[in-house]
Amino acid sequence: YQKMICVTRRSQLFWAPLVEIPDTSLNAQNIVYFKPLGEDLHHGGISSLSTCKWKPIFITCGKIDHTIRVWNYLNCSLLLSQQYQEDVFSVSLHPSGLYSVAAFTGKVEFQLVHTNGLKAWREFAVTSCNLTEFSMSGHMFALANQFDVDVYCSVKFEKRFTYKGHSNTVCIENYYLQLQA
Repeated sequence: YQKMICVTRRSQLFWAPLVEIPDTSLNAQNIVYFKPLGEDLHHGGISSLSTCKWKPIFITCGKIDHTIRVWNYLNCSLLLSQQYQEDVFSVSLHPSGLYSVAAFTGKVEFQLVHTNGLKAWREFAVTSCNLTEFSMSGHMFALANQFDVDVYCSVKFEKRFTYKGHSNTVCIENYYLQLQA
């Protein structure tokens, strides 16, 4: 059983079996199609990555290909891939793995993570959002909007507070739990 393998400009591998066609006539019965070899990867760099705390999954978004992908890191497989018409700047996965927050060009979406795709649940009119992050327990999420950070409730979707006063663009968000002695 011989195979032909080719690589595309997007660094994706495809394969097809090599078969001998007895006659020279070309019809639908003897057309051989290429199939992907391995998982479909992002085209270009990854702009954001977030891991789930309760499941063996992580989520990524591509800088160039406008896709969000959910991966299982135990068996190294792609669980779902969804392409959008606009740029995706940041994505964050809820600790349960059931929700995600994605920042697009002119909006931010709170999404439900299903096996058949990401479903927009709520939309926020936040422009220039460059970072998203869930809290450790997932009850809040933060959206960095250049110099400000808005914190929302994950249950009621209300803005709880805003941190202002950064002189440079916010480039990282982390929640910190301080235990009292």
